[in-house]
Amino acid sequence: MNTLSIPEIFSQFSYYQENYLSLIQQPELYYTAVEGAFVSVRPFATVQLYLGDLLQLWFSEKWLVESERESWIATYFSEQTEAQERVYIYALEGKLWSKSLQAQAWSKSQHASCTIQLERTLKYYCYYKALTAPQSKLKSVQKTFHHA
Repeated sequence: MNTLSIPEIFSQFSYYQENYLSLIQQPELYYTAVEGAFVSVRPFATVQLYLGDLLQLWFSEKWLVESERESWIATYFSEQTEAQERVYIYALEGKLWSKSLQAQAWSKSQHASCTIQLERTLKYYCYYKALTAPQSKLKSVQKTFHHA
């Protein structure tokens, strides 16, 4: 099986957008490993994320974060408004009951990874847990791994 990197995915992002519904239905494509993509929310085991997981989370806009918006008063008095920058989360790390969570995300506008702080750990973990995946022929492959 191939392993994709986050930059590789985003270099072909329009392809994934156009074809993601068919991609997530095919186990051999869904379960393509993605380097550095994981969920590590203690007390649960660290879980590797696959291409299909990320595509579902991104295109359902569950793991998309927009840059902070300006206050309405600043917007009102300013003739220029900045475009919202979206970052695509691909790794989570934190404790289930803590307020903040550290995440790795990809900025399309800057073509680079960044570290962001998120609130509501449980929310992002539940989004991941609610995913549906095709039955894998690779039942012996464990999704759980140890992250350094």
